[in-house]
Amino acid sequence: MGEIELIIDKPYPKQIEFFESRVRYTAYGGARGGGKSWALRTKFILLAMIYSNLKLLLLRKILPEL
Repeated sequence: MGEIELIIDKPYPKQIEFFESRVRYTAYGGARGGGKSWALRTKFILLAMIYSNLKLLLLRKILPEL
């Protein structure tokens, strides 16, 4: 399989803390528009690129929120 290059936007400081967290559960809250969904989607992609058998599930109430 060939290499994959992932280009992501520059994260905010709180998102960097989220990405660097190495604990099993990381709480990440805040106001609307703080980049929580983007951070979670991006971390899912990064983890899936590292761990081939990883199973991930991201749920939202309605599709446009995803």
